[in-house]
Amino acid sequence: MNAFISTSFHIFIILGNVNSAPDGPPFPSQVEVSVWYANLNLWYSFCNGVLIALNKVVAPADCVPYYYPPEDVRVSLGKVDKKYQQIIYVSRVDTHKDYEWFEWPNDIALITLSTPAKLDKNVQVAKLAVNSSSIYVETSCMIYSWGGSRVEQVSRTLLSKKECLERAHDDLWYPLSSGLVTCVFSRKGDNSAPCMGNLGTPLLCGPNKDTLVGIAKMMAKYCVAGQPSFYTDVTSHLAWLQQRMY
Repeated sequence: MNAFISTSFHIFIILGNVNSAPDGPPFPSQVEVSVWYANLNLWYSFCNGVLIALNKVVAPADCVPYYYPPEDVRVSLGKVDKKYQQIIYVSRVDTHKDYEWFEWPNDIALITLSTPAKLDKNVQVAKLAVNSSSIYVETSCMIYSWGGSRVEQVSRTLLSKKECLERAHDDLWYPLSSGLVTCVFSRKGDNSAPCMGNLGTPLLCGPNKDTLVGIAKMMAKYCVAGQPSFYTDVTSHLAWLQQRMY
C-alpha cells in the first residue's frame, strides 16, 4: 500500500453560527474518504462517508471516481482534531448502476473495507433509516462536517421534496428534478448553510438526531448563505444498499 504524504482538501465551512464538538466527534460514524494521487505522491481527501456496518461505508459516488481502483482508496475513522484515527484501505467500490459522473440522481456508492473497523467511543456504526425520509419532513435534523480541524454541527429543518424544488436557486450545477434528493433549511433566518467540501457528510434526523437520512451533495456553484442544503436521500436507496451489504 502507498504510505506517503496525506492531505485534506476542505473548502467547507458551515456559514453562520455553529457548535463544535469539544471532546470527540458528535457523530462517530462519519469517515473521511481519500484517493491516491500518484502524480503528487500523496493521499488526497475532499470527501466524507458514513460507516453503516463494520466493513461498509456509504458515500457519494462522486467521492470515488471510476478511474480510481479500490486499492487507491482509503478511509480514515475516529478523527478528533485530525488525530487518533484508524486508516483502513478499500477492497471494493460499488456505485449505483444509474449514476453518471457529477450528475445528481443516484449519486451513491457503497465502499467495502479490507478489514473491519474497530469500534470505540470515536468510531461507531450509524443507525440507518428504515422508513422514507418523508416522515421527518418539518422536523429538526442535524448536519455535520469538518470546519478547519474541528467537527461542526448545526440544526436544520428537513423540507418536503416540493419545497426543495421551490427553494432551489438558479445557480445549481444541474437541474433539481429528482425525487432522490432531499434538503434542509433554516426556518430561523440565521442564513447558515454548508459550503463546498462538505460532500458525503451525514444528515441525521429522528427524536435523537441519530438516524441517517442523507449524505451531502455539492449542488450549488457558489457558497450562498440562506439557500437549502442538498443531500442524496439514502432512504430512497435502501433496497440497493441492502442487496450489497453481505
